[in-house]
Amino acid sequence: ELKNAGISPSELGAFSEKGGTLGEKAADLSTVFELYNAMLEKSYIDPLTDIKRATEILFENDFFSEKAVFIDNFTGFTGSEYKMLRSILEQAPLVEISLCCDSVYDRTGGTGLFSKTQRTAGRLEKLAKEAGSAVKTPVFAENENDPRPEAIIDLEENFLQIPSPKGKNLGEVRLIKALDPYDEANFVAVMARTLAEEQGYRWRDMAIIARDLSPYEHSLPAAFKRAGIPLYMDKAAELSAHPLSAFISAALSAVRGNFGSADILRLLKTGILPVSAEEAAEFENYCFVWNIRGSLFLEPFTGSPEGFCEMKPEDAEKLEKLNALREKIVFPLEKLRKKLSGANGREFSAAFYDYLTECEVTEGLRRLYDELIENGETAAAENLDSFWSFTVSALDKFSCALGETVLEKETMTRLFELVISEAKIGVLPHTLDCVSAGTADRIRPSDIKAVFIIGLCDGVFPAQPKNGSLFTAEERKVLAEEGFELGEGENDDVLSERMYAYTAFTSASEKVFASFPKYDISSAEQSPS
Repeated sequence: ELKNAGISPSELGAFSEKGGTLGEKAADLSTVFELYNAMLEKSYIDPLTDIKRATEILFENDFFSEKAVFIDNFTGFTGSEYKMLRSILEQAPLVEISLCCDSVYDRTGGTGLFSKTQRTAGRLEKLAKEAGSAVKTPVFAENENDPRPEAIIDLEENFLQIPSPKGKNLGEVRLIKALDPYDEANFVAVMARTLAEEQGYRWRDMAIIARDLSPYEHSLPAAFKRAGIPLYMDKAAELSAHPLSAFISAALSAVRGNFGSADILRLLKTGILPVSAEEAAEFENYCFVWNIRGSLFLEPFTGSPEGFCEMKPEDAEKLEKLNALREKIVFPLEKLRKKLSGANGREFSAAFYDYLTECEVTEGLRRLYDELIENGETAAAENLDSFWSFTVSALDKFSCALGETVLEKETMTRLFELVISEAKIGVLPHTLDCVSAGTADRIRPSDIKAVFIIGLCDGVFPAQPKNGSLFTAEERKVLAEEGFELGEGENDDVLSERMYAYTAFTSASEKVFASFPKYDISSAEQSPS
């Protein structure tokens, strides 16, 4: 939060000299913050400082001096972003900013639907004047001949208020009580199919908005697959659940633990190596029967594949295949293990990339792609390329970040394993004409005719404010008076949640379907929002 606000440890330390309880707290935080920065700056680049560093570059370069700048779809900015905006306002000949509010002045005492946006408008006006820019009279967009149904217009004009008597609802706004998330997902799919068949809607004319999509991550895709409707769910794909991640984890664990049998067999079962399920099963059975582990993987197998009995001619042929498979798995791992001994960050990245190349991982991913396409899992197949690109990019960044730094093999392998396991990758739609589903804080639907707002349960949508800050609301006010823009904490969260709801309910031009499930996925009863 301090980094987003653009506050440095020295500024916090200077404030602490004012004394008092808040001063003592600021002094402690300044010390911790300074130590944290010092530890990061030794070997890492913190993404939270990207905007700050970009602003510093702007001080030396007039990048925006001959550019018109247009800023849209924001309700507020962080302290670091305000500092960059100050530089833009000083350089650019024209800056236009559009904000969603009914007035640039807040007459509700900070509790209105648009209070946060109005506070932003005031802050931007002040910033422009400080930058020496002329501020023109705000222009309000008006739609005199609004073609939308009366119920939709009334919903927008009287959101969270008593509806107007003139707003006739002819089915354009519907409230639905479902039994559970699966029942809710089925309703959405059936209604989407009905709108397409009876009213000529395109799939892209419809959107699904939830505050939390996790209860629907299985039910929505299943319902839409049954209905034959293309669905795009706007959520980051986790690399940890991917075969490539399992392959990397097993390989690193094997070289770290001196070829544990569990790691070798896990590597074999990822589907990345050109090994059939039957071959993997025979290899696993041999390792179990003869208790193969550790350095035994480096020696030729000599025992009968059938166990403690006399070797038959057909057993000798099977043993030869098992040894060939052993060499294919273990020899590249042994090379990697030797290269990682005493390796620095750059050498680690090069050695591990060489290992992936020797194992022909890209060929393995191509085989997985064909299998997924054959099984109708197009979206999962299309993600394979993104996962591979991320892995290569992660090795590049690992090399740059650690450079000549030498770490113990165990530390180095666990660190890269952590990078891969925590990775989340954004996934793009695989077709232009599809129904989009996303969370209210992320999705930005445009030109849609119908919206399905799901999961409208008490405490879920709007979400409960998070109380995890070290500063109280009163302390934030004191800090704001001293020029430290930290926001208003819980109050800001409440205002943001209201705005998410407003945006969701006013995003469609023809129909709004709002639903809530009586029971959640664990069968616990829920109340409507």
